[in-house]
Amino acid sequence: EAVKLLQRLHLLRSPNEMLEVMAQAFRLTTQAACLKSQLAEGICKTSQDNAFGADEALPLFILIIIRANPHMMDSVLSYAERFTTSDQRRTEQGYALAQAQSAVEFSKRCRKDQLSNLKPGEW
Repeated sequence: EAVKLLQRLHLLRSPNEMLEVMAQAFRLTTQAACLKSQLAEGICKTSQDNAFGADEALPLFILIIIRANPHMMDSVLSYAERFTTSDQRRTEQGYALAQAQSAVEFSKRCRKDQLSNLKPGEW
């Protein structure tokens, strides 16, 4: 569902709508990954054992954005950033925007020789 949300970003008209959809896609990505992690490891005793942070979330979001291949993503990010207030940047939506910007920049600059443990055909 996160892929579908990102694929329709370019159809939205307001920066607030774009930010909300990016936040929803990021939330779905992290919730699904956290749930999968919890199921794989069994039920943990404390909430700290279930911690899922940016070190795990950003690589997953990069993969989701690459998979979605959203139309005009650079324009969407520029538009959303330009019309986002400093207060909005401190919210969940602002965090999702920063994660999306990081993911797009990584996917633009990353080269095969910079990655390790790739199997044949994974690039």
